Amino acid sequence: MSALAGVWHRDGSPGACGRVQFMLKAQRIYGPDDVRLWSGDDSALGRNLMRTLPEDVFDTQPVPLANGRMHLVADVRLDNRDELRDALEIGYPEAAAMSDAALLARAWDRWQEDCLDRLFGDFAFAVWNASEETWFLARDAMGARPLFYFATEACFAFASMPSGLLALSEVPCQPNWELLYQFIEFMPRGEPAERNAMSCYRDIHSLPAGFCARVSRREINVRRYWKPSPSPLFFRGPENYYEALREHLDSAVLSRLRGVSTVASQLSGGLDSSSVTATAARLQRERGQNVVAYTSVPQIPVAMEQHARFADETKHASATAALYPNVEHVLVTTKGRSPICNLDRNFDLYQQPVMALSNLAWLEAINDEVAGRELQVLLTGAAGNRTISYTGVEMLPEMLRFGPRGELLRTLGQLHRQRGMSWKSLIFRTLSPWMPQPVRLAAFTAQRRTAPQDAVRDSLLNPRLREERLRIPHPGAGDQISSICTRIGALHEVDSASLRKGVLAQWRIRELDPTSDRRLAEFCFSVPAQEYLRDGTPSSFVRNGMSDRLPEMVRHEYRKGLQGTDWHVEMTRDHAALIHEIAALEASPAASALLDIAQMKKMAEEWPTSGWEHPFVRRMYGIGLLNAVSAGHFVRRVEALERDRQYHKPDLAEYSLSPADS
Repeated sequence: MSALAGVWHRDGSPGACGRVQFMLKAQRIYGPDDVRLWSGDDSALGRNLMRTLPEDVFDTQPVPLANGRMHLVADVRLDNRDELRDALEIGYPEAAAMSDAALLARAWDRWQEDCLDRLFGDFAFAVWNASEETWFLARDAMGARPLFYFATEACFAFASMPSGLLALSEVPCQPNWELLYQFIEFMPRGEPAERNAMSCYRDIHSLPAGFCARVSRREINVRRYWKPSPSPLFFRGPENYYEALREHLDSAVLSRLRGVSTVASQLSGGLDSSSVTATAARLQRERGQNVVAYTSVPQIPVAMEQHARFADETKHASATAALYPNVEHVLVTTKGRSPICNLDRNFDLYQQPVMALSNLAWLEAINDEVAGRELQVLLTGAAGNRTISYTGVEMLPEMLRFGPRGELLRTLGQLHRQRGMSWKSLIFRTLSPWMPQPVRLAAFTAQRRTAPQDAVRDSLLNPRLREERLRIPHPGAGDQISSICTRIGALHEVDSASLRKGVLAQWRIRELDPTSDRRLAEFCFSVPAQEYLRDGTPSSFVRNGMSDRLPEMVRHEYRKGLQGTDWHVEMTRDHAALIHEIAALEASPAASALLDIAQMKKMAEEWPTSGWEHPFVRRMYGIGLLNAVSAGHFVRRVEALERDRQYHKPDLAEYSLSPADS
C-alpha cells in the first residue's frame, strides 16, 4: 500500500521537489515504512510505502521508464501477476523479485493506456511523461484506492488523500458545500460518477472509479475507461451457471489471500459475507490455514424488528461458521464505544465526514479485535448485492424488451405468489423506464410512501438552506433499461476508498472485498435475469449456487440484516458528549450556518427513553442527527485547519530526503 504525491508547475517554475516532500509528509501515516521521490525542475512525484505484500520488499518506486523519460508511482495490489508475467514474457525468477508497481510499470511500457484492460486488482497510479509534458492518472474499476487532484493554469498536483494536496498553500482549505448538503439530506443527487468526481473540499477533485485522466499544459481530459457490456451467457442448464459462479468466487477470494496465513472476515447473517467466509474457509483448509470470522451483535435484545429486517444475526452467522472446523467465530459488541467517541480521529484518518456513525462503531470494534490478533487481511462482502446476490428485480424491464413475453409473465406471477410482491409494484418496476417523468416520480413516491423531497424537509440543514434546497427538483426514479448501468451506478454510489486508507493507517488492516472483483462482477453482469429470479425467488442465483457452502437457514433467509440497532445504548451513556459537540458546532460560524442547531439542541434535550426500534426514530436520530453531527464536526475541523494554515509557514528543513531516497 502506498500514499502517492506529485506536482507539476505548468508555468515552468522550479521548486517541485520541496513541495512533493511536504505532500508526502502530510500523508506519512498511510505509508510509514519507506519514502522516495523523483524530481525534475518543474515536476516531481513520490510515494510513501506501507509494506503489506511479500513483494513490497522490492518496491523502490518511482519506477523509471523509457530511459528515464517517464516515471510511474502506484498504489497497487495486482490479482493477475502470473497472467501479466506471461503476457510480458518475464521469466519467473525476475518476476518473483518484482513489486506490483514494477510489474504495472512494465505493462504500461508495453501497452500504454491499453494496459487498463489487462490490469485486475486494486490500483491508483500516475505516470509523468517528461518528453510530452503530460500526466496520466487512473483508478481501478471499483475504486478500491483513492486518488485526488488539484489544478490551476499554473499548477497541477495529485495525492492519495486530501491532506497531501492541502499541504500546498494555493489549495483552498474549505468545505465542498454541495456534497455536505447531500450528505446531511441523506439523498444523493445526480449521477454517481459526477458526485464521485467531487471531494469534501472545494477545488479538490476525486478521480472516479473506473476513470482515467490525461493532463497537459492546456487541458485535463477525464474519461471513463471501464464500460462493461458483456454479452449474455447462455449455458445449457442452471448448474453450469452455479459452477461458474463458484469458480469466479474461488478465484476472487484466493487472490486476496496472497501473503497471509490466518485471515479475518466479517460474517453477518446475509448471503454475501456468508459466501465469502465459506469460500475462504474452503480455500484456507486446502492451505492448512484458518479463518477468524467476526459478527457484530447487539448488546441488548431488540424489542421489535423492522419489516423484512433482523437485528441479531448470531444464529445465522453461527450456522455458517459451524460448517467449517477451521473457522473461529467471534461475537463483537460496541460496548464502551459510542458513535461520536472518535470524531477527531475520524477526521484525521478518513479526511471526510463519516456516514452512518452507528455502523462505524461496530466496524471499528471488529478492527480492534482483528488488529489485536495481528491479522493483516479482513474480507468483506460489501459489493455483493450488486454482483453475486443481485436480486434480479431491476432486470424486469430488460425481460420485457428482450425476452419472451411468456417468460416475463411467468416470472411476474411467481414473484407475486412466492414473494408476495404486489401487482402494482411489479408493473411499476417493469414499465418505469417508459413512464413520463411526472408519472414515474408519483409511482416512485407511492412505492416508498414518502416523496424524495421529504428527505430534505426532515433534514437538519439550516432552515434557510432547507428552503432553498426544497426548490431544487429531484429526478426521482431512474429511466435506465440496462440493469448493468444501474448496477455499476450502485457499486459506485459511495466511494469508500478513503475509509479503507484510514483503516490501513490506524489498524494496518487491508479491507478486501472479493464480491467487488472486476472479473466476478463482469461475469455476474452477463448472467440472464431468469437465473436471478428462478422460481420467483430474488437472488436465487447465489442461493442455489452456494447450496454446497451455506446452511439452509442462510440460503432461505429473505430478510436483510440490520447492524448497529443498539447504537443508542452507548450514545445515551455518552449523552453529555453529544451536548458538548452541539455546543461546539453552535460556536463555529461555518457549522452553525450549515446546520439547524436549534433543532439539534432540542432533539438532544428531548432524548428518547424508549421507542428506538421505530423506523421514524431511527431515521431522525440514528441517521439524521448523527449525520448532522458528523458533517458539522468535519466543517469545524476544516475551519480550524484553515486558521492554523494562516499562521504556519512550512520549513523545508523539517522534512528532507537523503540522496539515497531521492
